[in-house]
Amino acid sequence: MAQLVNLRENLIQFYQKYEFIVRAVIKFALSFIILFTLGQMFDFGSKANSYLVFALVSLVQAFLPLVFLYFTGSLLIMLNLWQLSPDILAGFAMLFLIGCISLVRVDRKSAWIAMAIPVLFYLKLEYLAPVLLGITVGLWAVVPASLGILIYFISTYTESVSTLLTTTEAAGPAAGLQRIASLIVIDRYLLVMFAAYFTVILITALLNHLFYERAWIFAIVVGNAVLAVIILCGRYIFELDYEVWRVFLEVALSVLICVIYRFFRGIGDASRTERTVFEDDEYIYYVKAVPKLKVAQRDHNVKDIHLEAQGAATGKKSFELPPKLTGPDEDKSPGRKPDQTGKGGSKEANSGGRSGREDAATKVAGQENSTVVDPLKAGSVKEETQKAESAKEETQKAGLAKEGIQKAESAKEDLAKNEDRKTESTKEGPVNIDQAKEDFPAKEQSGEDSSKKQSAKGGASGKASGVSKRQGGKGSKRGRKKPARDR
Repeated sequence: MAQLVNLRENLIQFYQKYEFIVRAVIKFALSFIILFTLGQMFDFGSKANSYLVFALVSLVQAFLPLVFLYFTGSLLIMLNLWQLSPDILAGFAMLFLIGCISLVRVDRKSAWIAMAIPVLFYLKLEYLAPVLLGITVGLWAVVPASLGILIYFISTYTESVSTLLTTTEAAGPAAGLQRIASLIVIDRYLLVMFAAYFTVILITALLNHLFYERAWIFAIVVGNAVLAVIILCGRYIFELDYEVWRVFLEVALSVLICVIYRFFRGIGDASRTERTVFEDDEYIYYVKAVPKLKVAQRDHNVKDIHLEAQGAATGKKSFELPPKLTGPDEDKSPGRKPDQTGKGGSKEANSGGRSGREDAATKVAGQENSTVVDPLKAGSVKEETQKAESAKEETQKAGLAKEGIQKAESAKEDLAKNEDRKTESTKEGPVNIDQAKEDFPAKEQSGEDSSKKQSAKGGASGKASGVSKRQGGKGSKRGRKKPARDR
């Protein structure tokens, strides 16, 4: 069952992908078959009965709605009836107008069925249609089906009428039309076909719309059974002459065609039926949902490896080496020198990044000699490159942490120096204000020189020392204060 559902999904996807082309081909084939068969049924020497005309009309019909098939088929029949008798042409024209009023103006999508039913009768496949029409179209299918049955029997009556008109010299002005009307009244097989189509379409449509997940099965089985019973009863009641084996064969084919149609429309999975109840201010809703059978799509995890076409053709490297790791000890910013202590602090991170680069370089060197890049090896090199990048990130984090430690140590040293200066100033005694003003610029200049010397360890340490010196100068004016360490 899963394979059939998968085949259905593939066919549906193909139809959806090439819908315009598929629909055009189906319309062309359907139109050509119907026009050719109608030409054979009403063949009275009209020039319209030619393969070229059928092909050109079908080609135009392929890009038009199917409702135009009703007009083209009726026009072909009237052109042939013109060669037979004008009164029969007038009678068929009245029938055509009734079909336009009842079909084209009400449900134009089903108008082409009136031209397809005579073709099925001509091909001896008349028992395939009623159940399928009840499932697809519904109760309204009775109107186009009845019109199609009448068109077929008119085609059978025209043969005897043509013989009558050619042999009888004193025929009346409407002798052909009167003969056809009398044959319609006395024909028992026509009556059986009308009863069978009407009853089967009615039963099938009603059963198919029941609120039951397997209602379509009952509709198909019961509809075909009723069709076989009516046909057999009509044969024995009216002593009609048609083969019983053909009835059962066509009924079996009808069941198969209906099941295939329903399968492509979608079959409900009764094992996963869901029921729910909700309400609003006016109604209470009892909902029953039956999901359709579907095949779960496989989740394919495809990993795309983008390789350069030139590298694969010439044998050169189709990817770049991982970038060189740079940490805080290799910072090239102006005004800073490499920190000697930073080299020893991040040995593990540097060694990890260096080993990753060496492994990636070894992989790349092995690929340079080959003319075609192996996707598996390229994937391993990609993993090594990712390892090298992670090592680079760890090195940068270690360098940033080390810079923070250095800045904290420099700040502690500056605080200690400021405290020493404060204690010395308090021991010397009162400070002359004028002398302090003269010494302040010199101290500020000396603070700036010391901050420049300490810029290799951290830019923030120089600023902290300058601020601490200014605070020391002010502290000397105010007098002795409690040291910062005691605070």
